[in-house]
Amino acid sequence: MEWDFGAPWYRPTRINHVTSGSEFGWRHGTGKWPDYYEDSLPGILDIGPGSPTGIVAGTGLAFPERFQRAIFMLDWTYATIYAVHLTPAGSSWNAEIEEILSGKGLPLTDAVVGKDGALYFTVGGRRTKSALYRLSYLGNEPTAPVANPEPLDSKTEQLTALRHKLEALHLDPDPDSIDLIWNALENENRFLRFAARTALEHLPANIWQDRLQLENSNWQTIQAGLAAARTGSANDQSDVRKSLEQLDWEKLDESQKLNLLRAFGLSFIRHDKPSENLRKKLIGKFEPVFPAETDSLNRELVRMLVYLRSPQVLAQTLRLMETEPEPKAPAWSNLAARNDEYGSILIAMMENMPSEQNLFYAYALRTLEGPWNIDQRYQFFSWLSEAAKKSGGSSYRGFIADLRAETLKRATPEEREMIEKWDLESKANPFENLPKVEGPGRNWSVEEALASTEKGLLNRNLANGKNMFKATLCAACHRFNGEGGEIGPDLTTIGRRFTIADLIEKIIDPNRQISDQYAFELITLKDGSASTGKILEESAENLVLSTNPFDLSETRKIARSEVEKIETSPVSPMPPGLINRLNEEELRDLLAFLLQQR
Repeated sequence: MEWDFGAPWYRPTRINHVTSGSEFGWRHGTGKWPDYYEDSLPGILDIGPGSPTGIVAGTGLAFPERFQRAIFMLDWTYATIYAVHLTPAGSSWNAEIEEILSGKGLPLTDAVVGKDGALYFTVGGRRTKSALYRLSYLGNEPTAPVANPEPLDSKTEQLTALRHKLEALHLDPDPDSIDLIWNALENENRFLRFAARTALEHLPANIWQDRLQLENSNWQTIQAGLAAARTGSANDQSDVRKSLEQLDWEKLDESQKLNLLRAFGLSFIRHDKPSENLRKKLIGKFEPVFPAETDSLNRELVRMLVYLRSPQVLAQTLRLMETEPEPKAPAWSNLAARNDEYGSILIAMMENMPSEQNLFYAYALRTLEGPWNIDQRYQFFSWLSEAAKKSGGSSYRGFIADLRAETLKRATPEEREMIEKWDLESKANPFENLPKVEGPGRNWSVEEALASTEKGLLNRNLANGKNMFKATLCAACHRFNGEGGEIGPDLTTIGRRFTIADLIEKIIDPNRQISDQYAFELITLKDGSASTGKILEESAENLVLSTNPFDLSETRKIARSEVEKIETSPVSPMPPGLINRLNEEELRDLLAFLLQQR
């Protein structure tokens, strides 16, 4: 999800092992679950940025054995074919990735194993030039067909058989299997614990919830607490919370600590708020261990302590934000070099990285009611102002603006007046200081604009073309050679992907073909009104909609209860007629600049 680059909820392209009842925590925007939540499953391999397209098994390839056993995965954006080598581990798999082929200008779409043992693959998509290639092996290693999969070792075979046995109970619950399920809740293998908890959730609560009051292992209590929060009723929660509260924090490993917090959180989200007595007990339990030794624990602790209205969490978190080290850029430079359009976004972010950890802290603190003291407010909003200058995906500035708005909403009227006087928010105005246009313009048609190019685009004034790129507001939404906005696609390599006719058509009639990646949504409300914009964030209660195609930080919050339907807008966020102020010479300079014709 390239729009989320720079945010703590960014998800890389990854490989998942899809088992029975799988849940991978995929939600929109901030709603995505971290992969350490036990009621979801982690990916078995993170690849990084990319746009996965074709996938094919290596069976039948006249390649060395390891490639015949591999899965080949194609990445459209960064022009790479990967071989994924899987190794059985526990009741799941480990994976290693190997780059087989990459090259600039190879937008890979699909692949198939040919009868001759070669790998055939295609490139194209989104109006780029299509082609078919054949990849063959030339070497000395044996390429004889591999007949059978490698046998599992005895432990892996036993664990996999146990997982399958537990998964069968997802379809055919058996109360007599409660001991099998309960014992598996504490298995060291996460996929087995997931299968066991899912099986438990399929049984009637009265069969197993009494067991929570007995002496259990840490994992049994946490897993059963998660199951009770997910499938139980509000009447069950008092006993569940009591069992969770009695766990000794110091005797839990990190994963157990994270999921103790998750179990409490789910119980509070899906059922009643904690009693005042329990709220104070949990503050006393979690305040002394915050800050913790890892970023993940700090995220879950600040989330919980803000919810519990801890009197110390604001000061503690602001201190953490002051001392948070500079973020380390991911090693994505090689990938970025393979795609001028999307790679420029990565490079800009890596050169001006926001702090994902501090962004999460700010996200948690946004719900903390005022009043804060003056220094606390100034530190928070000064940080937001600096964060807005950092680089991320197309949603990044909208997220920062929404954080500011949400925090202001919970400030007192006196605090809001004080914060506005500080004038910390700096917003670029895309309509300011625009280069002058000579004109006179006209209502350009596709045919007229195309006819003007018949005089040639060589030896044009590219400097003036760059000025026209700004004057027509193209630069407000689009980047070119690292300069410009981030709302629309990067146009640096548009000359390699589109003909002059295609480019003119897209400029004059942007509604004719709208990329699914940049389309806005049309939201019809139950009162008959409608709003158009880009959904930046979704939750069970609300949508955060950016309504200004020139500035994603302008947002509107819409209650889901008011929404009748959501559909893709047939109208492009790019307005038509942006070139109508230009005369013929200025238009030719603009087109030459975009196509980089000299």
